[in-house]
This record gives sequence, structure tokens and C-alpha cells, in this order.
Amino acid sequence: MVHGRWEWFNTTSYRYNNLGGSRVEDNWYELFTLTYFAQKRKSFLTAYYAFDNNLLLKVNSRHFGGLGMGIIHDKWTHTDLRVDMGLGYESTLYGGNNFENTRSLDPLRARSVFLVRIINGHNFFKGKVRIDNRIFYRQSLIEGADYYWLIKPTLSSTVAKNLSITISYEYRFENVYLSDLSPTNTVLLGGLTYRVRRE
Repeated sequence: MVHGRWEWFNTTSYRYNNLGGSRVEDNWYELFTLTYFAQKRKSFLTAYYAFDNNLLLKVNSRHFGGLGMGIIHDKWTHTDLRVDMGLGYESTLYGGNNFENTRSLDPLRARSVFLVRIINGHNFFKGKVRIDNRIFYRQSLIEGADYYWLIKPTLSSTVAKNLSITISYEYRFENVYLSDLSPTNTVLLGGLTYRVRRE
């Protein structure tokens, strides 16, 4: 929602997966951002908070919040680019304490972080088809080996007003991870997306 130079954004998602009678996923994700745009809405300051849990990755709960700044470039034809950078604090409770690439044995990992997010999109066929790519990088300010990458390209096609079909591929790499898991995880998702927008 946009009001003058202020914008707030909220997204909530839930994913459930039962495979062979075993619950693999029962995951919530919540992201809230509050943004103040400078003149002409090309640069901005933002505050954010996120919560999620992930059974597959043994994340019992993760709280993540901070402050950042960024720029928006939308002068290219049918293409837009947003770059955010900021500082934050993360507190994650894992379902285990045997980690690779760190000396820590505490299942509650709390650290100050530096982060970068890049969102790039391109519209085709008068906006009815869109390709988005999100790149997220997080670096711990305490441990140099503690970093994380997320790359998520998404293809969406509009089928009705505010309703679209989406297919996305998600690639995660986490250099500090529980030893019985993998540092690399990939997910292919398909679904329907309904957007509510008010300006």
C-alpha cells in the first residue's frame, strides 16, 4: 500500500508437503517492510521484519529484522531493477547443534548481518507475461564463513485481473549448515498468485 512517499508491504505464505505419510514441510513465511521514498521515488530508506520456519532445513523459528536503503531504476523499456542494502539482526533456532564450517554448538544462532537484495523484472506481451529474478545475499558480521545465497527466478502469466499462474525455481546455498543436511537446496514450485494492490 502506498500513501504519499510511504509504502508498506506485507506478504505471507504457507507451504505444506506430506510425502509417503511423513510431514516434510509445514512452513510459514512472513515479511513486512515499511519504506520511505525520496523525491521522484528513485531512492528509499526501508525497515523490515521477517519470520519463517522450515521443517526440511530444520529451522524451528527465524526472526530477522533491520534497516536499509536502496535505489529503483525503471527507465529501461519493460524492465525494472531494485537494489537494497542494509544491516540487520537474525536469531534462528535450529533443530540441531552439529554445524559445518563453524565452531558454534548452540542451536540458537544469533548474529548481526549485512545483506544485499536485487530484484529484476521484465514484462512481455503487454505485461501479461513476466519474468522476475530475486537474488539475496546475507553475510554475518561475526563469522566470515557464515554467509547465505538465495536465487529465485519466477515466470508468471496473467489469467485474470490480479490472478496469475506462476512457476519458480529456488536455489539456496548456506555455508554454515547442520551436518546432516546439505549446503545446497533447490525447489521447483508452481501455483496461483492473487495480488491485492491499493495506491
